[in-house]
Amino acid sequence: MLADIPIYVGGGVIFLRGIAHVAPTRSVVKGFGPISTDSKRLITMTWVAEGLMLCFIGALVLLVALVGEGDAPSSVIVV
Repeated sequence: MLADIPIYVGGGVIFLRGIAHVAPTRSVVKGFGPISTDSKRLITMTWVAEGLMLCFIGALVLLVALVGEGDAPSSVIVV
C-alpha cells in the first residue's frame, strides 16, 4: 500500500496538470495576436486536446492503480 503512494500522487499531478492546461486556453489564443479564425481554431483545438490527453492519462493511472491488482497485466502495462 505504501509503495502505491507515488503512483497516486503522479496520476493526480498529471490529471491536475491537464486541467491547468485547458483552463487558460482563451488567454493563450489571445496571446498570439491578430491571426486568422482558422489559426485560432487550430490553436484552441490543439491546446484543449493536449489538456484532455493529460487528464486521460492521469485518470487512467489512478483508476488502474485503485481498481486493478498489482500483478494484473493491465496494471503492469499502465503503471
